[in-house]
Amino acid sequence: MLTKQFEGGTEKCGKYWVDGQYGPFRLSCIRREGSKEEEDPGGAGGGGFFAENADDRKSPSVDDGHNHTIRRVFEIVNTDFPEQKPRTVTQLQYLGWPDMDVPASPKSLLKLMMEVDVLTQVEETDETGKRVLTPKPILMHCSAGVGRTGAFIIIDAVLDAMRNEIRS
Repeated sequence: MLTKQFEGGTEKCGKYWVDGQYGPFRLSCIRREGSKEEEDPGGAGGGGFFAENADDRKSPSVDDGHNHTIRRVFEIVNTDFPEQKPRTVTQLQYLGWPDMDVPASPKSLLKLMMEVDVLTQVEETDETGKRVLTPKPILMHCSAGVGRTGAFIIIDAVLDAMRNEIRS
């Protein structure tokens, strides 16, 4: 999740991570760690590219050693199929990328990308008994789904291409 819930007094994302029953799905938060959640229902901060001055556009304390990611781990149960075991889902919420702007420094974004890489690789054994890394599915979103999400995807693709080029 590449957005805060509220930015500039506007709700950018519904709070879908609250414990509860959602149709046939029951969501329970198992663990929460990382950055402090930042609420903005009154409209403070997050002016974006068109902010009055450059200081208004900077994310607070970006790359000063502060962790800008919240990690939430959930258990999801489909109550229509109680015999199925629950699924565990990890959500990363990145707070260091203001809407209509860029992070003040790439360090915290690169750290997030490394966290995503670790979470999306699972070690399995193939049919020959060889251990292989298999990618897990990932869902990514920001507030509109085209700005920060698209930028993250292209940055990740370029970094992967560079790593592959170095290896060959």
